[in-house]
Amino acid sequence: MRHRSSCRRCRQRHKRCLTHPGSPQCNECEQAGELCYYEVKPQFRFFHRSSFRRRRSKPQSKEASPSPAQGRNSSSSPNQIIDFRDTLPHRSPNIGTERNNTNKSASVRQRRVSYDDLAHHPWPSPMADPPSLHDPRIPSPETIFHVTTQSDFPNQSAIDFTHSSPSTSPISLGVRAPSSPPLAFTEREAYLMGVYIHQVSLSPDSCDEERHFATTVPKLALEEPIVLYGIFALASRFDEIQTKTHSDVESTQYHNQCLELLIDALSKPPETYGVPLLTAVVLSRLYEEFDVGKDTQFYHLKGTRNLLGFNAITKSAQNGGLAEAVCWLHLHQVIYISMVHKQKPDLYLEIFKTFQSYDGNSDRSHVNRAVYLLARVLHEFFSGSSDISQVWTQLETELDDWYRGIPRSFQVLYEAPINVTAGRTFPSIWMLSSLQVMALEYYYASRAIICLYRCNSGGGQAFGFDAMKARKSNEESILYYLRRSIGLARGNEYFPGAYYMPSYVLFLCGHLIRDPIERDQCVQFLGDMADRVPRESYQLIQTLQKEWAELDELGRQ
Repeated sequence: MRHRSSCRRCRQRHKRCLTHPGSPQCNECEQAGELCYYEVKPQFRFFHRSSFRRRRSKPQSKEASPSPAQGRNSSSSPNQIIDFRDTLPHRSPNIGTERNNTNKSASVRQRRVSYDDLAHHPWPSPMADPPSLHDPRIPSPETIFHVTTQSDFPNQSAIDFTHSSPSTSPISLGVRAPSSPPLAFTEREAYLMGVYIHQVSLSPDSCDEERHFATTVPKLALEEPIVLYGIFALASRFDEIQTKTHSDVESTQYHNQCLELLIDALSKPPETYGVPLLTAVVLSRLYEEFDVGKDTQFYHLKGTRNLLGFNAITKSAQNGGLAEAVCWLHLHQVIYISMVHKQKPDLYLEIFKTFQSYDGNSDRSHVNRAVYLLARVLHEFFSGSSDISQVWTQLETELDDWYRGIPRSFQVLYEAPINVTAGRTFPSIWMLSSLQVMALEYYYASRAIICLYRCNSGGGQAFGFDAMKARKSNEESILYYLRRSIGLARGNEYFPGAYYMPSYVLFLCGHLIRDPIERDQCVQFLGDMADRVPRESYQLIQTLQKEWAELDELGRQ
């Protein structure tokens, strides 16, 4: 028998069953939040009745068909790993209790991890063992896999997995064997994995057509506990913010487990560093970004920067795949810190030009080049360079070339103009997908920062009236690009990640807004952002209102 070509849901609705490359389920089931189920399609072969009678009457040799027990004993060896479920017709309800008692007798040292441990050890370097972390709901790294070397059955080797009740069960990830037991996720853990795949990964995958963070990272988590705990911590914190839960105990415990494994991995030689470690560090950095008020040390941001200095990580990223996607996400994180905290990007940018997705005509390549150009603009802006005729002119030329080279799919689908009487002080710009939205937002941000630099440079060689006129012109250009960026977020509300870049531009240029109605709309926009993405905006609102009040007071004097 073979499986049907369409899943049951698509056949019942008479829809075409389409699946993206690398996706575990079809588009229809993914949107509905259901699992794809392919039923077996029976096929019958017709034959003459006479031949059937001859076959029934033919005697069979007993030696040719051994019993199932004999077949297993004859094909298995003492060193062979087999599925223990074939030898156990029924699992005793006391198995989990007996094994839990055995595990309690073993002295397994657990540890508690805090940000102070990372602060006293530069990335990457050998790090001391932190004290223990006691949490009955979250397993320690040593109990992720429990493999028995001596089998309880004669002439067989078995894999013994830790069993416990569903509410306190550790995560049995299985081993790389032909037949491994199913994953023993609790209901809460399965829910957190779904939150990560369907909600959290939308922002990291906003510039990635292959959606590595939604498809590849969850698969990697089933093999690497360090990535799994990073996903659980990130999804738990996201769920706490979205549901306005005032307790972060669960996410902190998962994050501590991830940090514990992270410190152990960084204590090993650099030759052992790989994509799982890099992915876990970037996920931990996303966890840090959810707490804007506490995000001041950037431990994991510095850690990712140092990891990119190792040849093994760099070569893996240059070959494409998940490693490259993680590096581009790290560049997004560096840009966020640069714009919000007004500092130069602390990263070697030329390495990104060696990646596969930088050159090419794909939508992903166009977006990545726009991200790279913004990083270069920020580097020059916060470096205090005064060579306007060379560096800044070259950057403007590259931005012009990028805009002229974008394909037709990057053009605006529809734009609702500004209508103050209708309460719309910003345009509403509709785009084809999230890639086009991100590309234009980064382009407008680059243009706005170049104009802001001209305002700060005093107009170049102009003096008096000409200098004031040039400054006013640059300020109007900044407001134009800011309105366009907010319009992209308003017109593509299906994509929550579109709210990030306009808020970053408001950090730098929001003080230039003078119209009271436009100011109120900015505050409303930031309030909507806090409801749609896990990022607090009250600090930015307070900062803008303070700057507006001071400028208004100076204008009245």
